[in-house]
Amino acid sequence: MNLIKNLELIFLLSLAFLTSCNDSRVISENEYEHYTIKKFEYNDFENEKNLTGSKLLISELLYPELILALEDYLVITETQSDTIFHIINKKDLVHIRRTGKAGIAPTELNNASILFKGIEKNQFWAYSVTTKTLAKYNTIDSIIFSIEEIKPKNDEMYLASTIVPSSNHSFLSKRTSGDEKFVEFDFDGQILNTFDNWKNMLTQENIPSNVISSLFQGKLVTNEIKSHFVLACLDVDVLEILDKNTGKITSVRGPLHHIPKFNVDYSAGYPMCALDLNDVIYKYMDVSILGNKIYAAFSGHSFETIDLNNEDKMIEQILVFDLEGNPLIKYNLDKSISHFTVDEDKIYGITYDEHPNLIIFNL
Repeated sequence: MNLIKNLELIFLLSLAFLTSCNDSRVISENEYEHYTIKKFEYNDFENEKNLTGSKLLISELLYPELILALEDYLVITETQSDTIFHIINKKDLVHIRRTGKAGIAPTELNNASILFKGIEKNQFWAYSVTTKTLAKYNTIDSIIFSIEEIKPKNDEMYLASTIVPSSNHSFLSKRTSGDEKFVEFDFDGQILNTFDNWKNMLTQENIPSNVISSLFQGKLVTNEIKSHFVLACLDVDVLEILDKNTGKITSVRGPLHHIPKFNVDYSAGYPMCALDLNDVIYKYMDVSILGNKIYAAFSGHSFETIDLNNEDKMIEQILVFDLEGNPLIKYNLDKSISHFTVDEDKIYGITYDEHPNLIIFNL
């Protein structure tokens, strides 16, 4: 058996033996001192509901992408424009203004990879992965520039890939390199806390940490009180739920239990995770937390279906869990979406079709 097949076999066998830190004490087959594995199937959802969406035609939205619900407004990102954000009044769904000057100068942002609610009412943060910039914006005035921005202060901070604010003066990040899975920084770049290790996701130690991190890439979100954080993985159907107060992680596995075939590629001069695209099935493509519920947007469509054949299929399922990772309800959407946000009794999404726009599902 060649090296690639050995690595794949080791990976598949090792996932059952995940640990959260070097000295974790085994409690049971799927539970360790700081790490618990919960596996589920579709039939574990006792409640299931079909939702019918109402698509809007807001003319200002030409290339909408990300969406975030604030107290009084919706924020929707726009690609291919000199301003990045649309501000829409939630009450009457009227387009209010555009904000966020696109660019690389101070108080500008070249793009928005992730959106977060701010601590203050109707303020939000946007993060650009390409420039490693976290920028804060107002929705209630006509200023189009960011009112605060944070850039990496040191090499450790530069390794943060996806981030989310964890307080008024800190943020939690997923690492692209290094053994630590989650690292909390203050805004000056000092490490405040670390949680879990990438290398301990596998019992085989010769798979580099950055390869494991890449395999488990995804979106990181937090709840309003910044007590729980969820990493929703794109290529592996895993939700990593961190209780920041206790340091414990619940790893939710399912519903497909599929891991794409991959190879450790050294052609670039350093190890990289090279996925077999013929075996890629997109899993959790977006995630949101509202109160004590996690809303995870599950795809289940292959790379071929979405990227090669360009079919109008992306996300048609929202799976809901509590903060302990227990399945609660499965929502089936009648129209495919690319991104979403949850607010009270509604799911706001961006349609995945030839003319994307805002769509609303009543829960």
